[in-house]
Amino acid sequence: MNYIPDESYKALMEFGPICAIDIIFFNKEKTKTLLGKRVNKPYKNIFYSFGGRLRKNELLEDAAIRIAKNETGIRLNESDLIFAGVDNEISDGSIFEKINYHAVVIYFGCVISSSTKIHLDAQHSTHKWINVNDANIHPSIQPRIASALKTVSISL
Repeated sequence: MNYIPDESYKALMEFGPICAIDIIFFNKEKTKTLLGKRVNKPYKNIFYSFGGRLRKNELLEDAAIRIAKNETGIRLNESDLIFAGVDNEISDGSIFEKINYHAVVIYFGCVISSSTKIHLDAQHSTHKWINVNDANIHPSIQPRIASALKTVSISL
């Protein structure tokens, strides 16, 4: 379903940004965020937010629901998602040699129980709940977490 062959995806990444959707999960107390340890570049072996590419003709909320289910096993409804912002993400590396990663990331906040069962996909080796103020969180997602936290706190 809307799979892009590697060579086409490589060309897209070489000549323009990718549109991506992230979900920033928080526990009910909004003191921790759920992150997954990536197995793929550019964030291999780093705990990072869950997210993926927006597919052509896909609504933003539908993409977030799909990504959450595929990457974590968490089934969300549109009402669970709170739009939190847009971010420009640029990394030196990517899954392709000599092509950097550039994404325009549209992200949502979502509050779930910390006891929610997580079923990771092949893109993650493990997951953990991390304090939202942990200075060791990757600098690319720290502003997203802070912004989503404010948005979720105001909305609930």
